[in-house]
Amino acid sequence: MTNGRILYCGESTGFAGGIERFAYKTALCLRQNGWQVDWCGQQGGRSESLFRNGFDKVQTVEEVLEGDTFYDLAVLHKILSLPVLKRLRERFGERLVFLAH
Repeated sequence: MTNGRILYCGESTGFAGGIERFAYKTALCLRQNGWQVDWCGQQGGRSESLFRNGFDKVQTVEEVLEGDTFYDLAVLHKILSLPVLKRLRERFGERLVFLAH
């Protein structure tokens, strides 16, 4: 039984900067405390295999958009396409939040 499900969405599936490192570290902590934490990205990144190990499941944006997994919260950092952003908003509604730095 999980406490809930969180999805992080970003451009890179790997360490590209501070947001990806933040997502990775918080995912590890949340998972240790009973949460399921997934990632979706648009392209590979540095140390991708290590990064993937921080999450329960890693998917592409298209897999998330076409899937039916319920997420309590979807945290978006960087999506380059406006049509994809609109589809994410349709899929998650008010559960989609934007994380900027």
